[in-house]
Amino acid sequence: MGFNRSNSIGSARAAARKSPSGARRSAALAALLVAPLSCVGADPAASDGRGDDEAWIERSTEALTINSDSFVYFLCNSTGHTPSESNRLKSTQDPSIFKLSYTYNLSYADSCYFLQTNRLNDWGTTQSRFTDRSPSTPLLVPASDALTPGSQTFGVSYPATGPYELTVNWPQQTFSIGAPSNLITGRVTVPTAAGGGWGVSGVTVSLTGPRAASALTDANGVYRFRGLPAGAYTVSVAKSGATFAASSAAVQVESSSIQDFTCDAPCGNDASIDPARELVITHPAVVNDWRSSSAANGPWSFRFLLEQMTPPGVDPATFAQGWLNQFLASSSNGFAVAPRDPAALTGGAAPLWPSVCDAGGQSCKLDLARAPFKLLAIVNRADLHAAGSGEGRLVYGLDVAPDRPQMTVIFEYELPSSAALPGRAAWVSKFHALSSAATPLPSAPNTDPAQPSSPYVVALQDITDRFTRAAVAPSTPQNPLGSALIDLRTSESALATDGTWEWREFRLAVSPAADPARCNFVGPCLTLAPNAQTPDDGLNAANFRFPSARIQGLAAWIMTNGGADVYGGLATVPASYLAGTTRAPDPPPWGFSNTPTPTPENIRHAFGGQTCNGCHTSEALPSSLTLDFFYHVTPQRPGGPDGTAILSPFVTTIEIPRRVSFALSVLGCGAGPCPVGGESMMGPQR
Repeated sequence: MGFNRSNSIGSARAAARKSPSGARRSAALAALLVAPLSCVGADPAASDGRGDDEAWIERSTEALTINSDSFVYFLCNSTGHTPSESNRLKSTQDPSIFKLSYTYNLSYADSCYFLQTNRLNDWGTTQSRFTDRSPSTPLLVPASDALTPGSQTFGVSYPATGPYELTVNWPQQTFSIGAPSNLITGRVTVPTAAGGGWGVSGVTVSLTGPRAASALTDANGVYRFRGLPAGAYTVSVAKSGATFAASSAAVQVESSSIQDFTCDAPCGNDASIDPARELVITHPAVVNDWRSSSAANGPWSFRFLLEQMTPPGVDPATFAQGWLNQFLASSSNGFAVAPRDPAALTGGAAPLWPSVCDAGGQSCKLDLARAPFKLLAIVNRADLHAAGSGEGRLVYGLDVAPDRPQMTVIFEYELPSSAALPGRAAWVSKFHALSSAATPLPSAPNTDPAQPSSPYVVALQDITDRFTRAAVAPSTPQNPLGSALIDLRTSESALATDGTWEWREFRLAVSPAADPARCNFVGPCLTLAPNAQTPDDGLNAANFRFPSARIQGLAAWIMTNGGADVYGGLATVPASYLAGTTRAPDPPPWGFSNTPTPTPENIRHAFGGQTCNGCHTSEALPSSLTLDFFYHVTPQRPGGPDGTAILSPFVTTIEIPRRVSFALSVLGCGAGPCPVGGESMMGPQR
């Protein structure tokens, strides 16, 4: 058995894509600059596989996948011979590269091998070894060699004790061990009067010193230079139409360094982008159009979106009930989950979500035509993800009075490639055409499907049809209709039995049995999944006077394997820490000041902001920009033409200017290098 491409069901492909991990040391982090950060979005989420073309880059819980749910470890005398987070290979921004940082502290040559197992941090029921192609010859470090299947170990001869970094190139089946590579990262922002700042994309960042390089800031305004020799560098920034408080800075690199820059507004921005027409669309004439009606089964309706992913042979009402059953789960990813009450929607004398019964009243099912969710916004997130074209989102709110417990449901879709829209630039241009005078906004919603629609609504539906309908992505066992759905996320207090707010994520996965705790049928369903980038609430050291060993491990991971990567939006929280839900009425900020490895404030803030609860509460905004009951798109008030009545101040003050900057940078880059999307995290942000 060798290193093979796989058709596995890698259930966390998009999570790994959104927030890759570099697993590197950070010995000099105490000297890192403290800079204002802000929360940029809603979450790094995960998805099912997309078929042969992409199965190769799938991974399960951020480790590479060879078959189904496989993990690879580097086991040596120096790393330990028991599979654990300390010796598991971690994904990087490049889907073919995996890394591991460790310390060699022995006085004799090491003996090592690679282990593949189907259990996370365990030996598992299936195992395979991979060794050096010439195991009898010690590998002299730093050097490179190739891997082959086998049961032997191979020798490694280190020139000295200390830290080392293992890098594996999966398609080439090669690996190298050398001194840890150094990183310079930072963010270019425009500060706001209320605090924080929005990221500026498309800034050219130049590096001179022991190594010269150039990079563009991404959608979050982040740049990064990896693999640098130690030494003194100069980092410089430039962008047409922009001025900077300081256009260059000297950086001394020993391991990981952060250098931020401040750009003076408008910093290359202009008014050619109309955010309310092409970025976050909440106009009443759009969200109240007949297309959003479940009764009419309109293409923007809650009912229609569920039907587009319901597997063949399953009633869409049964599929919807299977999703609601997920709220009854008592555990997820090994953490206890307090069950919610889906009957808060479907039960009682006057249920919010009524059922429809047969003539004898013996058989009843949810009436999808009366699904109680109204469209709140259609959102262009082409700014997300370093790879691919980003996301398109439809946001729904529970249709109840403002004084009732609330709920939002977000359908998050990958923007798929096609002949008409082959990449990110084409998608950005497609959305930008909505601002054209040729597509005027209607003055009032059209509630009659028989009546002609405005050019704007027709053009917008043409866009959404390309990512919301079935068969826009390859079919897989867990996604037989070829939906582009990455995940579905809920933010609610409506299902609480004790008034608490909670966040959950759901992904298409195959239910192995008709289990009400999962689904109520056998087959693909929307299954409760761990919240990406969000450790369990019980792992927040701020809640404990004496943090547990597991909390201390999380704090150590942030610094040892994250550090500047966390700040730069590259680090993936290990799967073993991820919560099944985030549940707190007012969660305290994430904090690790009372652990053996305390985090500097900028790293702590970056880590906290990429979590679901941090992004929606304590880390999202300066105190002067409060949220509306945890919602960035509130279900409590009707939307206005420009979104200001429904969007949080964070979105209007920080997020929209950042997304405008990105759209302009992509539209104007032409044949030259274009900025990539930012990972959906709060490093410099989320």
